[in-house]
Amino acid sequence: MRIAIMGLALCVVAAPAAAQGALETPAGGVRLELVAGWDRPVLRLQSAGGGTVDAGEVTGGQTGISYGGEIGYDVATSSATFVGGYAGLSGSTAAACTAPSSIARYCVHAGRNLTLGLRAGVMSHGVAFYAQGGWSNGQIKDERTSALFPALNGKGSDTLDGFHVGLGLQARLPGRAYAKIEYQFTNYNGFEFNLDGSPIKLDFDRHQISGGLGVRF
Repeated sequence: MRIAIMGLALCVVAAPAAAQGALETPAGGVRLELVAGWDRPVLRLQSAGGGTVDAGEVTGGQTGISYGGEIGYDVATSSATFVGGYAGLSGSTAAACTAPSSIARYCVHAGRNLTLGLRAGVMSHGVAFYAQGGWSNGQIKDERTSALFPALNGKGSDTLDGFHVGLGLQARLPGRAYAKIEYQFTNYNGFEFNLDGSPIKLDFDRHQISGGLGVRF
């Protein structure tokens, strides 16, 4: 009887310790998640002057909702640190349009965004703090509509490479699930062109705050 009581006591003491150890160990393996949040693409236009356009800089942005998914793989490097890689695909509702007119209306939309990168972090009691960064490829879509001049109607798109960096918090949920919140900054490679003899440079940045729910396999 005494042996049975001692065994039961050991089980009671060992169970919380085992659970705490599991929480403190970074979860590894394949993960799959859905993300959504706040998205603000920003356009910066710089003119060197010299033509019909005065020298100066104009910055503007539009706010929308981002949505998408990410797949990744993490590896524990110690009892409280981990590294991993990921790939993501997202879309956005962010768009800017000129005021409707009888001649034409122009709209610019944020298209799909691809990410590929690495992350590293520390974890304690089931909560991970991590930093990440990598390559991005964003799409810009434009649309022109005119009731008066149908020949002006049309759509187009372009893609821009760039890089992103970010910080995030990730917490374990029951089972294999987890939740996260993340801030990410992206800088896309701009381009230059001439407008009436004035050199024009366009640069694109992006700020995103998103939340996600995922599962590990």
